[in-house]
Amino acid sequence: MAVSAVYVPYAVNINRAVDLLIDGVVNQVVDTGLAEYVLLADGGVDPTMIGVGEHRPMIGFGTTSLGTLLAEASDAFLTAGLALSGSAIAEAYCYKVAEAGTRAGAGSHVKVAVNQGLLVPRGFSVAVGRTPALLDCDIVATYDGTNAPFVITDSADVPGTPHADESYFMGPLTINGSAIDGVQAVRYQTGITLLTLSGAAGYAEFVAIASRLPLLTATVVDVGALYDLGLSGTKQSDTDSAFYLRQGATDTPRTADASEAHIKLTFDEGLAWVRRLSGDHPYMAQLVYQPIWDGSNAAVVVDTDSAIP
Repeated sequence: MAVSAVYVPYAVNINRAVDLLIDGVVNQVVDTGLAEYVLLADGGVDPTMIGVGEHRPMIGFGTTSLGTLLAEASDAFLTAGLALSGSAIAEAYCYKVAEAGTRAGAGSHVKVAVNQGLLVPRGFSVAVGRTPALLDCDIVATYDGTNAPFVITDSADVPGTPHADESYFMGPLTINGSAIDGVQAVRYQTGITLLTLSGAAGYAEFVAIASRLPLLTATVVDVGALYDLGLSGTKQSDTDSAFYLRQGATDTPRTADASEAHIKLTFDEGLAWVRRLSGDHPYMAQLVYQPIWDGSNAAVVVDTDSAIP
């Protein structure tokens, strides 16, 4: 059987007055969200009917373009996401590979357009070393009353000229103003739970943020953190806790700390504790910080133009 068509992921585009081309995409999944129903009735042994019960489609992708995305919605993207509508349409592409060449030309690619829904961040991971942080996002598609949640075109052009030129690496972690030594890896989860409701048409028609429960987990070689934070952890003081992502550079390992080019996450209220010590050579501490709303500021405040003190 011949292999006639091969595709790879392309940048994700938000088609609006001024397009937002999200490049640095390193993985992507397009899920139709089809939930089938199978009818087994009348005492029969075998089913006699199958059909589509509902569609809750979504597109997931991972990108290194944290600075671009986190700056959206006035630096509130990490907590609010980005609403999609007729004036801000999300477009994911399957970029066709040219046989015995590189990439196919215009009108050769598959486009999946989402006319209504929500682009929501799920979190990012970063570790010490040469691999940059990766931000995971989902595009949750809903029915706008006219267009199906996914509008698929199999002879599309790809927009713009992606040029992945953003990278962010491990930066300092401070709890109540005190630096945590020996941080090896950090996983930040937005903890966003969505409320998605389907309508009579069999499509998801409504999506909203139901709740947020963000969580930062750090792997630390300095197991003295257990002593510093105490058995029952340490509550947030008047001095903010913070985590920084250092911007990468091309002519030096990292952009200078004094440059306002880094990403800062600030926490005003919460609890830090050590969940466990484990490992062998060396021992590792799993440090957890659970931010909460302080009644005024968001549980996490993002600054995409921060210096590192």
